[in-house]
Amino acid sequence: MRTFSLLLLFSFLLGGIAQAQQRIVFLDFERAFESYEQRKSADQNLKAKLQEFEREKEPHVRDYKALDEKYKRVREDARNPIFSREKQDAAAAEGERILLKRREIESTIRQLESDRKDQLEQTMRRIQKRLVEDIQEVVRNHAKSRGYAAVLDKGARGLTGVPSVVYVDPTVDITDDIIRLLNAPR
Repeated sequence: MRTFSLLLLFSFLLGGIAQAQQRIVFLDFERAFESYEQRKSADQNLKAKLQEFEREKEPHVRDYKALDEKYKRVREDARNPIFSREKQDAAAAEGERILLKRREIESTIRQLESDRKDQLEQTMRRIQKRLVEDIQEVVRNHAKSRGYAAVLDKGARGLTGVPSVVYVDPTVDITDDIIRLLNAPR
């Protein structure tokens, strides 16, 4: 009787494990993310912001280049033996003023670049977080509606860079389904 009970328990456990295995599906999260149309739209918006930043920076860069050219001419005048000592000294003083102004513009450009880089990174992180949350919600809803016990990322890698999942039967890969759901009109 005891052997029969153990056999019954063992077969029940095996049946439960087999059933749970059938309900585990896989998703290539990176592919879903890259295929998400809203991500592509967000990329275009970020590129537009980057172009806007470049346009904002351009007058400063132009001013810097103009001052650089002016400084080179004034420096030549300050070293030119044809000019009087007074004119050379005046040119040297003008060169110092130009250098100071050029350094101010250079500092403004660096600060602008730093500020915009931080803004773009924050915007990118915020957008990426929202997109990932959107994908996770679609995956959760799909998994619940289909009765899946778990959805695993088949593209995940371990600490050593080795893929966490070596093989996935295509019948349990829901990546294409998720991509269709993500890009379907809502």
